[in-house]
Amino acid sequence: MILVTGATGFIGSEVVKQLSDEGLEFKCLVRTPGTENRIKSSSAKIHYGDLLNPKSLPYIFSGVDTVINVAGTLPFGHNAEGYRRNNVGSVVNLVEAGEDAGVRKIVHISAVGGSQDHSNVFLKSKYLSENVVTRGTAESTVLRLPHVFGPRDSFTNYCASLMKIFPFKLMYGDPESILQPIHVSDVAQCIVRSAVNDDMSGKVVDLVGPESISYADLFTIIRNRFVGTVIPYSPVIEIPDWVSKIFSSLWSDISPLSFSFGQYLRSDMTSSDDAVEKLFGFEPRLLFNNIQHVQSIKYSLAFKVLFGDKNQW
Repeated sequence: MILVTGATGFIGSEVVKQLSDEGLEFKCLVRTPGTENRIKSSSAKIHYGDLLNPKSLPYIFSGVDTVINVAGTLPFGHNAEGYRRNNVGSVVNLVEAGEDAGVRKIVHISAVGGSQDHSNVFLKSKYLSENVVTRGTAESTVLRLPHVFGPRDSFTNYCASLMKIFPFKLMYGDPESILQPIHVSDVAQCIVRSAVNDDMSGKVVDLVGPESISYADLFTIIRNRFVGTVIPYSPVIEIPDWVSKIFSSLWSDISPLSFSFGQYLRSDMTSSDDAVEKLFGFEPRLLFNNIQHVQSIKYSLAFKVLFGDKNQW
């Protein structure tokens, strides 16, 4: 039996879809009642619980052999303590519950570029969460992700929403920071294979896409999907830190227009590993041919993405 945490999220819901397509037996940990309608699988067993509440976990972990841990907070809206609680404390509870239940394997989702002393508190928290998993008694596979794109993603849709509302290239972070974005379906395929194949046990893997592009290049690619909306050849206007701090105080964890997200976007999210092809045997999708979803961004959705709906993703 496989347990999926974060099953209603952007990546988790795609993992659930692929587990269902493979005919595998699994159950989903759902924190917020009502969000389970995002799980598009009639075979999914739904269990309500919270990784931050250890008392809710023993029943859910009963009979589980493998855990796919996709749960975690997005890289915006939290201070250092919030990231430690949501990205590290929750994993401590997960590992302890898994050990008590006799879980054999944990596939843990982390982030490319994290380190013990990283200046970005989100990336530091993801690195610390890896240590919790790898030091446990269960076999573990850690998959580190860069920016992940696809329908419902919180990154290309964020960029597209900025362009929908502001007809020029308005951006946080460093326009020259380098990204290697990967498609959500490719990520989910690697996660599922890691869960069912023992040859991935003990590995810490950077899963990156086939393209290395700058943050500014990403904006240009998305802008080309908005012909007639964005001013042609418009300059790049960087949002200063003091403005993002104001947004953080106004919208806290419900908006990517925050100081912590701006700092996150100053970090290169790259790796020299070619893990998707070498370890999983397929070529990941190109960004340019797979962001048609940004064309469906309407003004109402753009405002939700930027200002108002913390459950959007």
